[in-house]
Amino acid sequence: MASLSKQMAAMKVDRKKVSGKSTVFEMSLKPGNKVYRYDVEITLKRRTLDKVLTKQSDPGLKIYQRGICYEVIEYLHRQNKISKYVYDGKRMLFLLSSLNKNVTETINSTLLSPDTSAYCRKQDLVVEIIPNARVPVFNFTDLTTSISDSVREQADHSARQFLEVLTSQYLVNTGNYDIISSGSLFNTETYEMVPGMQLRVGLSKGVRVTEHNGKLRPLLVADMRRTAFIATKNMLQLYKEFRNNNNEFTKFFRGVRCFGTHRAGFNFTVIGLTHHVISNPECNLEKGLTIPQYYKQTYNVDLTPNVVGLIAELPKIEGKHVVIPLDLAVPLSGQLVPAEKINEQAIRKLVSENSVNPDIRYQFVLKQVNEIANGNGGKFLNDFGVTVNTSSNDIDIFQRQGLTLMAGANRTIRPMPNGSFMNDATGMKLYQTANKLTKWWVIGDIRATNDRQVKEYMGYLMKTAAAAGLNLPQPALVQLIEFDQLEVVFQKAAAQGVLYIFYIDESRTKSHSKLKLFEAYYKVLTQQVITKNLENKPQTLKNVVMKINAKTFGVNYMPVFPATLKAYDLNLNKDLMVIGYDVAHPAPASPQEKKNAAKEKSLNPFDAECERGPLKSLTPSVVGLCANAGPNPLIFGGDFFYQESRRENVENDKLRKHVSFFAERAKKVGRQIKRVLIVRDGISEGQLEYAVKNELPAIKKAFSDAFGPQSNIKFTFVVATKMHNKRFYEFVNGQIQNTKVGDVIDSKVVRTDITEFYLQSHHPLKGVPKMTQYCNIANELQLTNDQLQGLMQILSSMHQVCACPTSLPLPVYMAHELAKRGNDIYKAYNLLPEDHEIKRKVAAGLGPLKDFTAVTNHLGYAGHPLSSTRFNA
Repeated sequence: MASLSKQMAAMKVDRKKVSGKSTVFEMSLKPGNKVYRYDVEITLKRRTLDKVLTKQSDPGLKIYQRGICYEVIEYLHRQNKISKYVYDGKRMLFLLSSLNKNVTETINSTLLSPDTSAYCRKQDLVVEIIPNARVPVFNFTDLTTSISDSVREQADHSARQFLEVLTSQYLVNTGNYDIISSGSLFNTETYEMVPGMQLRVGLSKGVRVTEHNGKLRPLLVADMRRTAFIATKNMLQLYKEFRNNNNEFTKFFRGVRCFGTHRAGFNFTVIGLTHHVISNPECNLEKGLTIPQYYKQTYNVDLTPNVVGLIAELPKIEGKHVVIPLDLAVPLSGQLVPAEKINEQAIRKLVSENSVNPDIRYQFVLKQVNEIANGNGGKFLNDFGVTVNTSSNDIDIFQRQGLTLMAGANRTIRPMPNGSFMNDATGMKLYQTANKLTKWWVIGDIRATNDRQVKEYMGYLMKTAAAAGLNLPQPALVQLIEFDQLEVVFQKAAAQGVLYIFYIDESRTKSHSKLKLFEAYYKVLTQQVITKNLENKPQTLKNVVMKINAKTFGVNYMPVFPATLKAYDLNLNKDLMVIGYDVAHPAPASPQEKKNAAKEKSLNPFDAECERGPLKSLTPSVVGLCANAGPNPLIFGGDFFYQESRRENVENDKLRKHVSFFAERAKKVGRQIKRVLIVRDGISEGQLEYAVKNELPAIKKAFSDAFGPQSNIKFTFVVATKMHNKRFYEFVNGQIQNTKVGDVIDSKVVRTDITEFYLQSHHPLKGVPKMTQYCNIANELQLTNDQLQGLMQILSSMHQVCACPTSLPLPVYMAHELAKRGNDIYKAYNLLPEDHEIKRKVAAGLGPLKDFTAVTNHLGYAGHPLSSTRFNA
């Protein structure tokens, strides 16, 4: 039976159509073709402990080991031990013809490349190939199991998985590309970036299966990607690039895997730097030799003596470290720079490198896809009965009408075609002012500003607020302090009923997290302004006024709901609640953290045998939630909570508990909720089933508990995400151009087993926009496709501070920001001394794994009046 979402997708409306291009290409499969799937294990035989190279558990070694695995399988193919193959570099191997028997081969590493022979120290590699127990052979051209009639049914991704690996294989075989992660291939050529980092250019790609004109067909999806890798240079050179800054160098390279150039196959993980230069007697070996003398005698290499050395994570004698000279270490290739190590300079460089003109980005992808689909790449695909049509990427783009906004004094605003209304925002009156800011303080960092500058700025601010219709009282206190006095100020403010602290300092990055930690703990709203913005600039001042109004229960502007959406107009329908939520996950635990946990006597939380599943990090995941649950349905408030980072999904009990706060608040203020629209961010296609089977029932239970099982509340659940590789372009007079605000795609490349479309609601400052992908996975409200598109467009124009629409609807945009805020607050909390008052009150435990419920109870906003307003504006 067709799902409700599928029926809704069939409804059409009149709208303007323009021609477009996409980076989505149709694939054709020769009927009846099949492949044989095998499991591979490649083991390096060592004198002590054997190493299984196909496991690839070490993040620093996995790309290098994957390259060795590719080389081994190619060697077997050249020796006619196996037929033409498709291989993922780990355990999954597909062959064109079946093997007569299981394969067990011993290959001496000297028969392979010199680098592989050196890594393996000329030892043997044992290869075992056996049929996959679950799917030993399958017809990958039968796509009927690749989609389902309902999101509640899990589709079979075997065919898609094979095609994804197949379309990467030729590029890997050229030797010019590495597979860094599933669907991500990067050219081996590197470009200079910033100290410690090199840029590599690659392709993010995948395969999806959709129905078009009654036929199922696979689609190859691709996009350009440029990202940062650990530089593969001599570590002494890198140390000089860091200007001999030990702290910054250690922070960046801790956890990086390196080769030792003095000894074939030797590699290690960096854990730090020595306190002394390597020629200092403090670093001498037991026999009295200095480190430079030892390496000269043993390896005949001359070292730079007056620099520090690397401390390696290797077995060591108690109280001693293994020291590797900087001259003799080079990071292994293929190590991505973790997000937490990408500094502001690198972020600017990456944004610039990825913000290319639409034609450049499109032509790059087209060139890569042509290499896969035509010439030798095309011949390789044809051997498996597969073709990619590189001219099949035409697309119809439909253009929605622009929105109208309402400001104060009944002023109508018609944004420009790109959605911006900056000029109007500067002079407009605010739509609704709650005027609840009765008592507030202005606090400045004494090192960053002075009394005259603060007084002058306050005059500008008060005048701007009055012109906008916001009646700001004079601040009850204006005071300059040292930064270390800030917490005392919060303690006094909380005791005296101060609602708002306006904080002025020199640099947001140094104080912002701690400022927001104190806000969260003491529940006093904050606004931070840096000194370079303390000028009489109308746009900047109006932006600050809009933030103050949004934080203190006001509304700055509102989109006008068209007649087709009258039933969902937030001004008129108090029975409708809109909820958004998103999850921010921490970086994975380092190998050192996992090793330390394994030494503990208690159960290792990183162990896969742990009852609740293996932990990914000692730092929690953060779930951000928001809803218009208060008496004014135009105002979205929010909260966040912490959960262990054991899974990609949200913990159902915690989700139910925190949604219950929204439901109970709505009930308390007299809103009888009958309809709930949920907008969720941060999940992939494979997680949709979990969301509708587990997260949606948890949300329903929260409302049932609040309003009773007889309330018969209806729910629609929409997933909005930008985590995809599809790009779309307008094609005008033979020219590739960016899509425009209001452009939508809901045919040809979308799924038909559920309602899906792509909507561009924002205008990028630079580069090519990525349309937001929407999936309607539960639709009890029976929203039509056009209604849902219209609602998402309106919700994307409700930011309240930005004078332009955002790429995501406000509920998930705000939830995403709340999750980030919770993450920043936790980092600041974690840096507090153990005897700090906040840590003692939270009482989250002294071990490495904290009681995250206790942290949430003290640092979250659930149940507090501030959760009813936009406190993170």
